[in-house]
Parts: sequence; structure tokens; C-alpha cells
Amino acid sequence: MVQYELDGNTFVITNMAHKYSVLAQWGDTNARQMGTYDGQQNWDQLWILREDSNSKGYYTINNFFYTGSRVAKWSHKDGDTGNFNGNRADDQLWKFDQHGEENCYTITNLAYPKAKLAKWGPGNLDWGSYEGGFSNDQVWRLESRFEAAKLRTQEVVHYKNNSSTEIKQTRKYTTGMTVTDSTSATNSSDLEMSLTTSASAGAGGMSASVSAGLKSTISQSLSKSSSVTSEWKEEVTTEYLIPPYTEYVVMQHILDYTGKVPADTIKVSITNLDVTATDIAH
Repeated sequence: MVQYELDGNTFVITNMAHKYSVLAQWGDTNARQMGTYDGQQNWDQLWILREDSNSKGYYTINNFFYTGSRVAKWSHKDGDTGNFNGNRADDQLWKFDQHGEENCYTITNLAYPKAKLAKWGPGNLDWGSYEGGFSNDQVWRLESRFEAAKLRTQEVVHYKNNSSTEIKQTRKYTTGMTVTDSTSATNSSDLEMSLTTSASAGAGGMSASVSAGLKSTISQSLSKSSSVTSEWKEEVTTEYLIPPYTEYVVMQHILDYTGKVPADTIKVSITNLDVTATDIAH
């Protein structure tokens, strides 16, 4: 398992004592319009961590769907923990201390340094923060937004030139990113971190050049538009000159991402291609 970077990454946050209960938000009014949920995962169960520039090591926990909404604690009471969208304060900052397994943490408030996020029962509202003794319901697992990415290849050119003259071949192929649901493209500034995290976890056979190409393709795609879109891709037309007596193969690498949220699927078609030229005996 990969130890995930926190800053700028997007997670499903699951309680370790109640292993099917994930942190969720179901409204945008400043209150306890959040808790945990055991059903099918949705966009409002994704959370983006952003490190505070003034309090290093502390993070805001930002809801993916309700933009601007953060987890906050507004008094010492256990239940006075919920969602807030407004001026920033120390009670919206949380420290993640690793506990036990990889990517498992206690989550402690800056303004109330004895208070940890906790879940003390099976109900959706049986959660908050707790300042008492430690138990396993104060441990939370961070799961990457995407499952491990799957790497595949696609032929752009495969041509055997058995002649004594050079032959030109023209091909079209697509580079960039395509998403199934436009909601995937919200919070685009944090999307690159989620995609590279998933690629590192899954595409174990990915070479250094493919890894560099992936990062470049994602960065170029996102820079083309700041709006919510389902298309960050372009069609490329390229001419290839096949030398005499040569088998010429051009391959493109593609990564397929499947999110924890069923509609959250993304395909990245990497810009740089692999070319192999093999002599044909004659």
C-alpha cells in the first residue's frame, strides 16, 4: 500500500471502529448537516485536505461537492462539530497523526487540542469530536478518491515496410483527459494530485518516461480550461516516415481511473508515444 500525501489530495474518510461508515455531508447550511453514511458513495463523501499556510501540519477538511464548506468545531461540546462555510478560524484546522496501519490517523483540532474526531455509535449522527480517553472509534482511514489506475497500451501505427523506399503513413490519435461525469472535473486544481496518487498505487509497471508523460499530460490538459468540462482532450494528426525494410510500431499509453463514487471515471491518453523500429531481413 502507498502512503498518501495529504496536501491537495482527495479522500474518502472511513471510521475504523465502524468500517462501513464514511464521513459525509448532506447540506450546505452551517450546522451539523454532516455525519457518516453507510450506503453507496456519492460526491458529498469526498474530502479535500489543504494544509494551512500559517499553521504547518494542520489541514482544512473541505467537502468536494459543497465547495467552500469545511469541517469545524465551535465549542468544547462533543456534538458541536460539523460543516462551516465562512471566515477561516483555528477551529477549522485539523492535525493528522498516523495511528497503526498506513493511511490511518487520529484527527485533532487546533483550537481544541484535546478533541479528536470520533464516532461513538452506528447512527449517521453518532459522531463529533471527543476529548476523553482514546478508543478505536477515533481512528480514521484515508482512502484515495480513485482505485489504483489501470495502465494499457493502444497501437497508433503498426506497419511493415517491405519495400526499398520510404513510405509515409498518416495517423490520428487523441491525447488528454476525458471524464464520464462533469462533476469529476470540479475542484480541478486538486485533481492532478488524485490522479498521480492513483497511478503510483496501481500502475506498478509504469516506466519513468510514462510517469513523466502522465504528469505532463494531466498538467497540460488542466491548463487548457478553468471551467467545469467533460473534455480536456485534442485530436492529433501526425505523419510517420517508415524507413525501407522496417517494421514500425508506435504505441500510446492510456490510464483508466475508476473512482470510489461510481460515476467518477476518467481516461488519460498520454501525449508522448513509444516508437519501436525493427529491421526486416531482405
